[in-house]
Amino acid sequence: FTGSSTMDVMLAHATEPPKRLLNFVVPVFCEIACLVLHAQDGTGRHTAESEMRAAAIDTGMKSFKVWLVILESGRFDHDGFNDVFRRQLAELLPRVSDARRQAGVEAMRRNIVWTMLMLTTTALAAVLIHANAVGAPVPSLLVATPTFLMYAEGDRRQPAVASTGGGGYRVLSATSDGTVFVSFDDGAFANVETITPALTSRKLKMFPRGTTIFPATDGFLAYEPSAQLVRRYDARGSLIGAPVVALGATEALGVADAIVTLGNGRLRTFERSGRERREVNLDGNSLTPLPDARFAVYDARDGEVRAYTAALEQTAQLRYVGLPVRALASAPDGALAVLAGTPACVTSNAEIDVFTDLHAQPAVRIHGIGNARAIAVGTDTVYAVNAPCGTEQEGSVSAYGRDGTPLGTMRNMGTPTSIIPFRRTAS
Repeated sequence: FTGSSTMDVMLAHATEPPKRLLNFVVPVFCEIACLVLHAQDGTGRHTAESEMRAAAIDTGMKSFKVWLVILESGRFDHDGFNDVFRRQLAELLPRVSDARRQAGVEAMRRNIVWTMLMLTTTALAAVLIHANAVGAPVPSLLVATPTFLMYAEGDRRQPAVASTGGGGYRVLSATSDGTVFVSFDDGAFANVETITPALTSRKLKMFPRGTTIFPATDGFLAYEPSAQLVRRYDARGSLIGAPVVALGATEALGVADAIVTLGNGRLRTFERSGRERREVNLDGNSLTPLPDARFAVYDARDGEVRAYTAALEQTAQLRYVGLPVRALASAPDGALAVLAGTPACVTSNAEIDVFTDLHAQPAVRIHGIGNARAIAVGTDTVYAVNAPCGTEQEGSVSAYGRDGTPLGTMRNMGTPTSIIPFRRTAS
């Protein structure tokens, strides 16, 4: 990352551009190098023609080759595949003089589809499995670990660290233009910087080490544990309003013109002047911003995820009986993701629910979540941060489409502790 800050690039892999699922192709076998077949639309009808390109695979039989054809439409035409191969083998059969081989080819001709598919490679099978994922988004995010930050897009990794001694990196929140607030400790100070979609960084503020930085919808909060004071800053690092006394606060969030704190079994909101507006009894976690000056929080005593306004007026509740909520995350479009259950390496019952309407059932429920410790959700992707399952292992991030489709697991990322969806743009 570059910019007028202490964030310097330590390693920038010159890797190949990520292979987008949009570019996945479906290999099929055909007898000619340039063939035009009918592609299928979503209804299964043959509606359009799609150019195909091919490469020859020598079978070892005189004057006969199998052509590996790549269908650019991204759909596998079963009927076309069957027809091509039956005609291909019908032409091959008279050329085979050995009776045993001839019998084998005849059997193959009669049962062509699964026989030939069994002969394809594991890689081919994987592509066929992902054929319906054509057009799926490429996972792209900003990752914080205890020792470095990283931009990850598909199989591309670009780590960065502050000066020697920096650590405790956290991603906080993002602005409407995609700029992300990050915090880290460096020497005797706690630092807040911004990272733009062009991967340039700028230092905003420095605080005495031990200061805890929390997110806000238009900047960030700084909590001094010794004085138990919370101060709010805007996106330029300028102080907003008066400090508030937040006794025993474990979490804080800036929402609209209010500061919300959680701790000591109390959920409190404070006005910009520093005066406490209201408080309710609540023992929970995961303060998460929502659109329209609202926020979500988990009440562990009652097993509920609740949505409140900045004035602590409850607007929605989601019951989670028997499945403790581990983390919440929100998307720019207002969707709320909930990680519930008991994540584990072996016998996990964790799941992620994605709500687009807090008064309805989840739009999608993602099962098969492993050792997840945090989540994030964007406009088209849901992420689960997986803790390592062994002392010699690193963590990982599992990605899913907003419809629950698995997009893969991103590795070689150290031990992620917090992430945020992040799309790089040109400088």
